[in-house]
Amino acid sequence: MPEINSETIGWRVTLRNQLVHGLRNTNQATLLFMSFVFMVVAGAGLLMIPNATVSGHIDLMDAMFTAASAVCVTGLTVVDTGTYFTLFGQIIILALIQIGGLGVMTLSVIVFRIMGKQISFRQRMLMQDIFMYSRNRE
Repeated sequence: MPEINSETIGWRVTLRNQLVHGLRNTNQATLLFMSFVFMVVAGAGLLMIPNATVSGHIDLMDAMFTAASAVCVTGLTVVDTGTYFTLFGQIIILALIQIGGLGVMTLSVIVFRIMGKQISFRQRMLMQDIFMYSRNRE
């Protein structure tokens, strides 16, 4: 087991501080795009776990397409989800669909708030318009 000393801890803290500082200074549109890409790559990585498929294998492009389709809530797949994926794989796809349905934008706003970034009035109005719900009364 590697020895942990003050030099190792200092290096890790410095790296973490640089990462946080870099994220705080990143453009919001870039963070939104990065969060979408992160969800697709993470979802594809999880779908490539052998326990996620019945055969124990899925091609990288098939996993990426399935993950991107789930996050975008389009429902397109290159394989039959019910027979190709195990329950674990189906739960991963369901989670990606839920994250996509909740919206990458909403999750990004939550991340912005956690990081201490301010959301402008214009951005708040845009979010309100996106989530405005009006019932059609007949």
